Amino acid sequence: QIELFSGDGTDLGQRKLDLGPESFGQLTRVFDGLARTPVVGGYAVVTTAGGGGGVLAYASVVDNRTGDPVFLPAATPAE
Repeated sequence: QIELFSGDGTDLGQRKLDLGPESFGQLTRVFDGLARTPVVGGYAVVTTAGGGGGVLAYASVVDNRTGDPVFLPAATPAE
């Protein structure tokens, strides 16, 4: 499950991606349609069904000026 938030922490909704063990999935434009204006500074919280297992998540954001993708590694939430 992927919970999506705006930069100020407003809950924008959820997306779901069903994956089997040792598999890979990709979602594009995850914030599209969730807010009336473009989401600036948004973030996602990725969890597994039932809380077991683990995921490796990352994002890629396209630079509007150059068109180059920028890698954004996942971070562990502060407790």
